Amino acid sequence: MDTSWSSVRPATLPQAPSLRVRSNMLAKSIGPDLELRLLEVRHAEQFFAMQMRDKENFSKWIPWKFDESYTVESARNFIKGELQKFVNNSGIELGIWHKEQLIGDLGLNFIDWQNKRADMGFSLTADFQGRAIATAACRALLAYAFGELKLNRMEMRCSKDNERACALARRLGFTQEGHCSEAQWLHGRFWDLLLFGMIAEDWQQ
Repeated sequence: MDTSWSSVRPATLPQAPSLRVRSNMLAKSIGPDLELRLLEVRHAEQFFAMQMRDKENFSKWIPWKFDESYTVESARNFIKGELQKFVNNSGIELGIWHKEQLIGDLGLNFIDWQNKRADMGFSLTADFQGRAIATAACRALLAYAFGELKLNRMEMRCSKDNERACALARRLGFTQEGHCSEAQWLHGRFWDLLLFGMIAEDWQQ
């Protein structure tokens, strides 16, 4: 599978803007030495190394098994799956880069074109947290979703116990709309999730 930017051609959905045509998010500066770039298969080793280097942080809230069964090939397959969403016009996954170091990722996990809404998620290595990087990255993605893609609603789901993620959602202007009891199975137990939502009108204000 050739996954260079020039080879990616998303399917055209009825009344759906093409993610590929909206190419300003494929490489976008969000601050000094900080950039969002489309996550590609060639980044698999860096993506794997980033997760392994900070697996204690990532494994807290991400339902992945970062054990001996998780390999570079696992990371490669994840990226291939995200690129397939991009090709199908149903999602986009971006790496967060500090200079040439991959320090996190974020994306639109599922775009519902009929209802003009999408789910948003992100992760960031612990050593780059507390620097407003996640805030800048998420704001850029929200501007893209509401401005370029003309979506009307964005959602975030965060563990009730993930204080950083919940605080970020509120800082971005999301409203807590629901409390989903025991909605995620992680680390041998169920966790409550909070549903946060934002509509385009609130973003524009």
